[in-house]
Amino acid sequence: MKTRFAAFFAMMMVLISCGATTSVDPAQQARYVKAAQTHDMVVDIISIQPVKGNTQYPRGACYITLKDNTIDGRLPFFGDAFNSLFSGDDVSYVFEKSPIEVTEDFSKADKGRYHLFFDAMTVGKEKASFVVTVHTNGKVDITVKCSSRSLMSYTGQVR
Repeated sequence: MKTRFAAFFAMMMVLISCGATTSVDPAQQARYVKAAQTHDMVVDIISIQPVKGNTQYPRGACYITLKDNTIDGRLPFFGDAFNSLFSGDDVSYVFEKSPIEVTEDFSKADKGRYHLFFDAMTVGKEKASFVVTVHTNGKVDITVKCSSRSLMSYTGQVR
């Protein structure tokens, strides 16, 4: 019985260690923290998770830029739309230097997470609410909520 438990425990430790994140150079970590604190970053989108359906991977350039209290870029949309505004091939969220006012929550900074909250207007005059979580390893989680579309989540990396 004890040997089975020891073997099970050893196997669990191996599985847990396989999922561990890689360490980040302290200079890189400082750069990511500064990007979160100053709201000045370019985020390359790696994956897109609609509420319904499978994870998608962007084709071509897909990024957002936060700089000087504005957002710029394109976020593909693969979810459900709740009105007839959305027709055609590309129904992405598109931002062109849209002004933002960022609210911060750095209460999880000791755990390596910096939360940013803001609203932005798309090129099509649609209001989108953002929750952006910047991790000290450069990973970024983005959630976009809009009254006329289903919730979308994006995962990216600070450039």
